[in-house]
Amino acid sequence: MLTSASKDLSALGLLQLILLDKLLARLRQGGHKVLIFSQMTRCLDILQDYLRGRDYPYERIDGNVRSDLRQAAIDRFSRPVRVSAASLQCP
Repeated sequence: MLTSASKDLSALGLLQLILLDKLLARLRQGGHKVLIFSQMTRCLDILQDYLRGRDYPYERIDGNVRSDLRQAAIDRFSRPVRVSAASLQCP
């Protein structure tokens, strides 16, 4: 059973995802790129699932990605021709 505090946190998380969904749609429509930072791998996993579900192109750039693949992902994100989203985890 969820406590009141747990329900509040769940509602806050849901509201954050709704806001992110609206914001990313607007930014993508405007041709913008988005860089999202997180130090929590679980948050990156959730963001990755969300981006896949929305069929958004993205590059995951974190410590679990080999350095050569990470650099290739950074290069792809840096190209001006494609709208992307990237998640970055600080080591």
